[in-house]
Amino acid sequence: MKNKLFFRVLGLTVSLVLSGPTFAELVVVVNPQNSLQALSREDLARMYLGKTKNFSNGMSISAIDQNKDSSAREEFYRKVTNKTPSQISSYWSRLIFTGKGVPPRAIDTENAIKEWVATHPDSIAYIDATTVDASVKVILRVR
Repeated sequence: MKNKLFFRVLGLTVSLVLSGPTFAELVVVVNPQNSLQALSREDLARMYLGKTKNFSNGMSISAIDQNKDSSAREEFYRKVTNKTPSQISSYWSRLIFTGKGVPPRAIDTENAIKEWVATHPDSIAYIDATTVDASVKVILRVR
């Protein structure tokens, strides 16, 4: 009896650890002064891959990434670009080496990302939906 319970608890623990953290939902945010109201996933991918340099309103884009080890970053790139973290790293390495691009600025915490977006009208970022407040404007839900 004790062995069965032990193995059930162990199995549950292992499955939770392997599944990693999950987010209620990732959202893409911009500064409230940005006139952009919505964005397609394809346009977002182009922005984060450095293929699109300006918002549709003409303002230059300053894309903000989460920390390289962030599970939110992995989830974002997987859902938006269909690329793994190593594929994204290789992609940017090639562009940097050839002088054709600069990757998005990485900021460590979601609070710091919100502060950056709130004070930089040209910024776009992704954060957990539960951390959204009036300092940023949601333009896309990443599902």
